[in-house]
Amino acid sequence: MRKLRRFAALVPIAAATFGLAHQASAQEPAECLSFDPGDWPSPSRPYFMLLVDTSGSMMGCTNPSDNQYQFPDSCPSTAPTNSCGMEPTRINDAKCALYQTVLAFAGEVNFGLATFPVVLSGCNAGACVDSCTAADGSCSPSGGVGTSGEFYPGSACSVSAFADFVGSNSCGNEPDCNGSAVPSIMPADWDNGANIVVDMLQDPTWTGTPPPSSNAGELVEWFDGDCANSRELFAIGATPLYGGLQAVHQYFGSGWSSFWDDDNYCATGGAAIDHPTPLDFALDRPCRDLNVILVTDGEQSSVCGGDPVDAASELLNTGVTIQGQQVSIRTHVIGFAGVDTSLTNPIAAAGGTNTALSATNEVELAQALANIVASAVQPEVC
Repeated sequence: MRKLRRFAALVPIAAATFGLAHQASAQEPAECLSFDPGDWPSPSRPYFMLLVDTSGSMMGCTNPSDNQYQFPDSCPSTAPTNSCGMEPTRINDAKCALYQTVLAFAGEVNFGLATFPVVLSGCNAGACVDSCTAADGSCSPSGGVGTSGEFYPGSACSVSAFADFVGSNSCGNEPDCNGSAVPSIMPADWDNGANIVVDMLQDPTWTGTPPPSSNAGELVEWFDGDCANSRELFAIGATPLYGGLQAVHQYFGSGWSSFWDDDNYCATGGAAIDHPTPLDFALDRPCRDLNVILVTDGEQSSVCGGDPVDAASELLNTGVTIQGQQVSIRTHVIGFAGVDTSLTNPIAAAGGTNTALSATNEVELAQALANIVASAVQPEVC
């Protein structure tokens, strides 16, 4: 009798569940209801913009990680190389972990890459020449953009700031509208604190054509230890987390221009968008998973201004509009090399991902990246 009562109690629940499932199915496109997988539409690849901290502190050592081997000093010459054969600095460990992540997931998700707002140029091809090679890790790194850091001057590389920079050479600028209508997403005098160096490829599921070839080759040029084409992650300057997230939001929302300065953001005949958004706001699917992964070893630089919690909140709550629907952009945060979680957790919470992950070396960083990306590679609900 007890079993019968239990079964009777479950009947209304099962009926309600069936009703909800039937209602949801009725709202699905016909091709989604087919029993033939060949009829199903192509899944929408998740989009991930990788925003990597390229501030000066990233030249610090992870193995050994003692304070004496941190910026402006670096690894001792006896330090073991990481699994990519590089000196185990924070920036080199980040390169190695990102290299592995891109190669592992490039066929399943679409990646883009942004650094902080410093431009690397003039580099010779070949292995990037390390600036710090002392046996005891002591270093006097070269100067650039008003400070010092690792930007491979031994490979003839140089660094430059954005036009009309505000606060510090490495904080970025604040594009204004010069009296014209503001383009979508960003207000006047927003903080342009990132350099979009690799665009996300558009995944045109609405056309029925195969996705474009991968940009993995271009991405790994920034992680491979070779300075050819002036493509390699560096470590110099401040930490404009707020401006970095705002620039990524602008990129998702209507594209980004490497030519913006203080007064040409939306001026008639102003700077061209040379980094177009991968989104088609009329044809894309509102269910596409949009993400930022912020890898950082420090807190927002006060000289740059702004609060990254506010920028992460705007990405989540304003996001973008696709087919008339508001679509959130989530911010995942990985605190690297011992950064205090009291600094990173609030950004992740505001960005809709609850808490930040932590990593102290290349292996842990690669695992954190894999966990984030893998969580987005799942069946769609639209």
